[in-house]
This record gives sequence, C-alpha cells and structure tokens, in this order.
Amino acid sequence: MRRTALLALLVVPLISCSDDGGTPTSDGPVKQDGAVDIGTNDDKGSTPDLPGTPDGPASDLAKTPDKSAGDLGPSSHKLVISEFMSDPSKVADSAGEYFELYNAGSASVDLKGFTIKDSGSNKHVIKSSVKVAAGKYVVLGISADKTKNGGVAVDYAYKSAFTLSNSSDEIIVLDVKGRLVDKIEYSKTKFWPLAAGVAASFRHPTNTAGFTNDVAGNWCKEKAAWSGSKGDKGSPGAAPNCVPKPDLGPPKDMGAIDAGPTVDAGAPGDAGPAADLGTSTIKLVISEYMANPSKVADSAGEYFEMYNAGSAQVDLKGFTIKDDGSNKHVIKSSVLVGAGKYVVLGISTDKTKNGGVAVDYAYGSAYNLSNSSDEIVVLDTKGAQVDRVVYDKAKKWPLGSGVSSSFRFPADASKDNNLAANWCSEKAAWTGSSGDKGSPGAAPSCAPTPDGGMPKDGAVADMAISADGSSGTDLGASAVKLVISEYMANPSKVADSVGEYFELYNAGSAQVDLKGFTIKDDGSNKHVIKSSVTVAAGKYVVLGISSDKTKNGGVVVDYAYGSAYNLSNSSDEIVVLDDKGLLVDRVVYDKSKSWSVISGSSTSFKFPTDAAKDNNKAANWCAEKKAWTGSSGDNGTPGAAPGC
Repeated sequence: MRRTALLALLVVPLISCSDDGGTPTSDGPVKQDGAVDIGTNDDKGSTPDLPGTPDGPASDLAKTPDKSAGDLGPSSHKLVISEFMSDPSKVADSAGEYFELYNAGSASVDLKGFTIKDSGSNKHVIKSSVKVAAGKYVVLGISADKTKNGGVAVDYAYKSAFTLSNSSDEIIVLDVKGRLVDKIEYSKTKFWPLAAGVAASFRHPTNTAGFTNDVAGNWCKEKAAWSGSKGDKGSPGAAPNCVPKPDLGPPKDMGAIDAGPTVDAGAPGDAGPAADLGTSTIKLVISEYMANPSKVADSAGEYFEMYNAGSAQVDLKGFTIKDDGSNKHVIKSSVLVGAGKYVVLGISTDKTKNGGVAVDYAYGSAYNLSNSSDEIVVLDTKGAQVDRVVYDKAKKWPLGSGVSSSFRFPADASKDNNLAANWCSEKAAWTGSSGDKGSPGAAPSCAPTPDGGMPKDGAVADMAISADGSSGTDLGASAVKLVISEYMANPSKVADSVGEYFELYNAGSAQVDLKGFTIKDDGSNKHVIKSSVTVAAGKYVVLGISSDKTKNGGVVVDYAYGSAYNLSNSSDEIVVLDDKGLLVDRVVYDKSKSWSVISGSSTSFKFPTDAAKDNNKAANWCAEKKAWTGSSGDNGTPGAAPGC
C-alpha cells in the first residue's frame, strides 16, 4: 500500500513582523524591556521555562542514531522553519548566518530551553526567554549585532555553537522535552535554492493543507534586500518576498502529476529549479523520455512525450522547454494536442536518422537529455510552469541504453510523475523502430495490468524499479500484504555472516505462503524461497542467513536463505517479490540519510499495522533497546511487535 504519512500539512500563513532589533546582549535575545516579545503574548499555552533536553528527543519518539527524528514530530508546538541564510556575501558567514521560525499555532511559544541542532555535532540550547506570538516570526542567528551581521534584526544569538553549511545541512528544532518541532534537510545537489548573499524562503505560507517545507521546490530565492540590509537579499522576520501573488495553491484538477507549489511566474524560461506544477491551467503531463538511444546518436534520437490530461485541445506554440541549466527552446509553430492524446517532441523529425520515431515537433540541438540525470521543464506561453520532471539514475530512475522510460499512469491524477517508482523501462520496440524500445505517441507498454494501477494494499512507498531499469518483474502490483518490519544489518555478538535477519508482517486478512517468493537487493544478491513458509494474518515471519540459534545469536529464524543475500552495515535494499515476480514491498535504508543502523541493535518499523504509515521513511523506524528472549546479547524483537 502507498504508505504516505502526510506529516507535512502544517504549513500556514505567514504575517509580517517588525524588524526593529533593539540592543543585542552578549548571548541571547535582543533585550527590549526584558525578554523578546514578538507581537502580542498572553502566555496561554506557552512552553514552560523548563531546562532543555540536550540529548535529543525522548526515548518513545522516532529517532535516528543522532536522535533527530524526521520532519514534524510529536511536539505540540507549531513552529515552522520558514527562511535561512546559509551563505551571506556582504559579511562573514560566522556573523551573518541566520534562520527564521514562524509560529503557525494559536498560542504564544517561549523558546527558552528549546534546542537547535543538526545531525552532526552542532547543538545549542536556548538559554533565555524568546517569546513568539501566534502568527509571528522569530529570527535566530549567530550574531545579534546589526553592524556585523549584515543588518539582520536577530531576536536570539546562538553564536558559533550552530552553523549552516553553504551546500547541504540540517536545521532541527526540539522543544524543551526534546521532542521534534520541525526539521529540514537542504542540499544544493537536490535543487534547494542556495546562492551566495541570498536567503532561501519557504514559499507557500498561505496554504495550510497542501505543502511541506522539506521539499526543495517549495522554497525560493529571495528577490530583494530587506530594510537595513548591507546588500544581501532576504526577508528575516517577515513574509517571503519571492512568492507569486496571490498564492494560488495546488491545482485541484490537474493530470497525473504531483500537485506541487506554484512557480515564480515570469517570462518563459525563468531560470531555477521551480517546483512541480505551477500556475498554468494547462493539463499536460510529461509521460515518456528517451535519454540514451542506442541505435542512433543521442543528437538525433532523443525525444520526450507529453499526454494531454485535460478536456480541451492544447496548442504548444509559444511554450518553452528547458532544463535548470542553459538548455532552452521556445516552440515556434503550432503543435496541437487533442484531449487524451499524446505529443512527441524530439531533436529530429527525420525518421531515417532519429531511430524511427514519429516526432511531432523538432526542437533541434537547443535542448538535450543527459544519460544520467537531467530536468524536463515545460512552461506555457505566459512562462507559468506546466510540468517538470527531474530524473536521476543514481536515485533509481529507469535509465537504460536503447530503452525509453515511461510514466506508468499518465491518465491517473492521483499518481506522481516525479517519483522514480512510477516510471518503468519500456519492454518492446515500437512499430518502425530501428531497434530501440519505447512507445512514443502511445500509452506505456510497461505499465502494470489489468488497469495499470498501483496496488492499494501492498506496503510499498518507493515502488521498486531496478537500478538499471531492466527488471520487468519489479512492478508494485502484488496483492500480497506483507510489510518489511525489522532488519538486523550489523549484529555484534555474532558474525554478520550468520546473525543477519529481517522480518515481515502479514498485514492482510489471509495466510500467505512464501514459497517461490524472491528476496533481493538492487545489486547481485538474490534468493528464491525454496520451501513452504506460511505467515498467518497479523503474524510475523523471520528470514535470516542461518536458522541455527547456537550460531545466529539466538534468533528464531523461520527460513534461512544462506549467503545468497546479505545486508550492508551502511546502506542497502530489502526487496520482496511474490511468486509472479510482482513487488510486495521494498525498503531502502541508508545510514547517511538518518536511517538507524547500529551495531548490535536491529531496526524496527514502528507502525507495521498502520496502513497510513510509510516504511520507507527513516523517521518511522527506531533502534531496538532491549535483547529478545534467548538473545546472545544483541537487541531486537524478531518475530514480535516492535519494542521501541
């Protein structure tokens, strides 16, 4: 089942507040008759002035090895990270860095005792009272001295205990009990808007139900310097100035695309990685691309396809196709796309040179597709974004030589064409092809049948597509309701070669026999289960390298797969296919992305019985704290509900 935990519905309206900074203190808030009071404060529901919890979230919360749980945890405080300046240009980073919080709640909050940190060693507990009224902002920075920090009215100075990297970092806020309030992880390589001398702002402050602040496309580069700035651009303590007005929110009737934020509407080709689905009312869906033809040169055979998911014909004349770099082309002639029809755009319309593709419009060499990762961006005649896809082979997008990649659900408005798992590698050559595989101008041939839909009941958040896109079996169409619920990647009391295991939970209403099922990763590890292994409804099953309890650390293993499959101590994939080769579930864990992989402790999915939770989010997993009965000393709950 698609386990999408919509934790990101906290985004709320932002309202300006004063940038009058007062007199800075040596360490703490700017004093203005005592504690900083941002707006009206009746202290109802404000956080008590309790000492901070320097060790991170409480033990009963989701936490990664550094105890920084995923975005928007169980804290009742509705503070939203809304702006950050990681690379000031007019002053040194060591003085000019700051970030901003917005109080989206209905009560004033006092930040005294709150912790700000990253996933590394940076950490600071706020030492004095910093009150933020409902609907107001607060600015935290390295320095409160406006003569040194670039003119920022900083409400509280955390000094050098917390810094922001220019390329990628985390901003984590914990309340006085150590519970997660908010967390973002920005990265320039993942299209976050990072530039010298420019703050990044959360761009959708007025939509309370559609946007999350941990998606790069929901942020924008500030357009102007604030009042009192020495020249850097930002809006510290105020609403962002890089948001299109009015904030239209996500279209409610668009095609099979992620209903993302509005884009900075401007002239066609407005640069920058704008988020999926802009203000355009055009319902065109990017539905196929051929980035690496093998039978002809890329310079002739590349193409991409769009599907008209609307009810009216669309003329592409004046539309722009571009990437986030220098590639850009404005369509010069009329190209009509009927409702429910496809259109193919490519480098060349000459079928004798392009591999036999019936290209409806040739954009020539002005736009090309990288073989490994690139962006396909379409803007309408007003420069408003119609659709955008960012593919990346390193992130499991199906990219193979001589094989196009197709969006499996072009006519399904509930599916997202910015998820790698919703794309597949084409399996057959089209009529007239020189040998390459694809379906240009037609429905995808690699979509699951009979209705092309994703399973509604398989515990699959990230539907598996092989790394090279070559595996036609890794489709998430299985009706089997097995959930990957625990894994021991790094036992400490016995060798990995005997002590590794993983667990499945049967979330369905019927017994399942695993005989003929496949367990694998995205590499060469693979094993087909050879004997009957039954799992009753609501029960667990444990699969491991060895079933010998005297050697495997005391684990009751229901089936031993031997050395054909093993789990890396840092990052790996656990993929389960049914006896028809259809995907049942898949988990990709990665220690560098806050997944818990601790020596001597298994990692458990905290919500195996909750269909609304996603077992591909690190924050939904926890490290086990106690040894099971019969354990040689390692911690875990093999064959039982999670203990963490």
